[in-house]
Formats: sequence, C-alpha cells, structure tokens
Amino acid sequence: MQKKVSIVGFGNVGRALAAYFHNSGIAVQHIFLRDGAEVPKGFDFSFRYLSEVKDNSDVDLIIVCVGDRQINEVIEQLPSEITVAYTSGSIGLKDLQRKENIGVFYPLQTFSGNPVQDMRTVPILLESNSDEVLSCLRAFGEKLFDRVETADSDTRGELHIAAVFVNNFTNHLYYLAEEYTRKEGIDFQLLLPLIKETAAKLNHTSPYDAQTGPARRGDDIVLSKHISRLEGIQKELYELFSTSIKKTYEKKL
Repeated sequence: MQKKVSIVGFGNVGRALAAYFHNSGIAVQHIFLRDGAEVPKGFDFSFRYLSEVKDNSDVDLIIVCVGDRQINEVIEQLPSEITVAYTSGSIGLKDLQRKENIGVFYPLQTFSGNPVQDMRTVPILLESNSDEVLSCLRAFGEKLFDRVETADSDTRGELHIAAVFVNNFTNHLYYLAEEYTRKEGIDFQLLLPLIKETAAKLNHTSPYDAQTGPARRGDDIVLSKHISRLEGIQKELYELFSTSIKKTYEKKL
C-alpha cells in the first residue's frame, strides 16, 4: 500500500480525497494548486501547498484531480518513474500521451464542496495497461473504500452517462421544483422527506417497480390539470417525462 501521496488539483474532488486520505492516516505530501489559486476558507488541514507539479520527490502515488481538458497537459509534466492515476470517468487511457506508470482511480460520486456523508461507500473504478500499476491502485483503494473494481474506459464512459441521469439531471429537476415552489409561495423543504424516501426505496426496490404517480397510473385528468398550470421548460419536461413513463408502463395500465 502506498503511504505517501500527492494530489494535483484542489477542486471538489481533490479536496474530498485529500481530507479523506488525511483522516484515514494516509500521508498527503503535497497539494498542487494552479497558479493564483487559493486554499478554500475553512479547509484547515496543514498540507504543503505547491504550484509546481515537477516537485514530486518522495511520493509513491500522484492522483490527478483536474478537469478533463487539463489531464493530458498536467500528466505530461509529472515524473515518469512515479505512478500516476487520474480521476476522470470520461477520459480513456488511449486518449493520453503517457503510456507507462499510468492508471485510473475514478470515484463514482458527486462532489460539490460539501462533505460526502460516507466516503468509504464510494465505488472506486480502476484501470491501467500495467498489471503492476493496477495491483498497486487496488491495494491502495481497498484499504480505504468498500467497493473497488476494474472498469475499462468504455465501461466508465457508460457509467458516467448513467450517473448524469441519476445525479445531474435529477438535481436539475430538484432545482426546477424549487423554482416552482418559490413562485407559488410554497416551502420547498416540505418535499425533502419525499426526496429521501424516493432514493431510499432503491436500496430494496428496482426503479421500475418503485415508480408511482399520475403518469404511472395513466391518470390523464390529473396530468392535464398539472400541465395547464405549467409553462416553459417546466411544462415541456413534465410532458416529456409523463410520456416516457406512460410508454414504459402502457401494457400494465
């Protein structure tokens, strides 16, 4: 297991991993910030913050947590003799210029600046063209996370698409609901128990079986009432989702 780690990039992913590693007894040697970037307020870990990524002596693993567009450029500057892993779900190994001592350490989770409730449950997806690198990443990951699996670039890309549906699109629907309730003078907080229960059901029920609502029942009267009160993108999405749900369950209506 690698005991000394450096992290390049200190956005939401970099901060979450750095804090979790530190709290788990992993020695985080350096945090590399882009020029002009500042340490976020309230982040009080006494890491060594640097701006020059070439200064990476005395580490076993460098984890790159930068945006997809910067991955190739950053990795090219890192020492070739040190194992490097990047955290993207969309960038494949074939897309990189570097071919040796390189791997993927992809945490399948949303990071938005707030602490993840239980980092240990975050699935970690690994890939490398080297058995040795893959073995090192697996040993490192399994000490810290409950589920560590290999996933090639195509699989990660497919999972990333699915993740956009269940997280990014769903969160945008929350936003639209919040906008609607604000407009109507309703407290959005009233919906939080429903949101929690909807997610909790998936621990023991498939999404197909968990579906409820007027579209699932084929209740066109209620659907028409709802649609008549909406406008713009909210109306379009309501109609689109209702059509999709009705088609999904049309044989059972």
